[in-house]
Amino acid sequence: MYPDLYVPYAALSPNMILVDTNPKPITKILSFDLEWSLNKDKHNEYPILAASFCDSTGFERAYLLEDFLKINYNDRRLAEHVLLNTITATLMKYDTSIGFYTTGARVFSPSKHKMTGHDSDLIQLDKRLKRYQMKSPVWFSKYNLPYLTGYNHDHLHIDAFKLFKSKIIQTSVYNDAYNSYDLDTISRAILGDKGGKFDGLSGPMFESLTDLDEKRAYALLDA
Repeated sequence: MYPDLYVPYAALSPNMILVDTNPKPITKILSFDLEWSLNKDKHNEYPILAASFCDSTGFERAYLLEDFLKINYNDRRLAEHVLLNTITATLMKYDTSIGFYTTGARVFSPSKHKMTGHDSDLIQLDKRLKRYQMKSPVWFSKYNLPYLTGYNHDHLHIDAFKLFKSKIIQTSVYNDAYNSYDLDTISRAILGDKGGKFDGLSGPMFESLTDLDEKRAYALLDA
């Protein structure tokens, strides 16, 4: 679908560690989004509740923790383990992926003298995989920022949040169509009626949904 699109790793790595001098064309891209609980477990971590995937060929799939709870007799630990395995297996079928605020981290700001930001999907995924002693495809820079590089460092991941936060993209490409950098605002500005969050709901409300079809629709629209 994108036969002429080339993206060298160096253009996306702030530390210039992942440099591909002979970049291959991007022919298929996977977009994904994760949802996790607002309630920490006994390890002071947030369990992952859902994962949604869409690719440039039309594939769409949302996996809910409830799907695996049914199979595993309501054993939440085992169900999340299977969900995590499904997430990594899906991600590693692709050479290229994209997400929204997937490489951000909660860090200390010297200028503000306090912690700022929040941990992103890839940080949460890496934590949960390591909690279950599973192999993680996430690599961390010297600044402790996560990158989805794959097990052999041959996977290219693009954080769309960083792309759309670029002033050049915001002003020159989209003529200041959006004035904030959240997924709901940007997607509405670019996609119109096809954009926005499901039923106007925010992420923290996902866990309170009881209808599984609504949960699936919410997750898929984010992806």
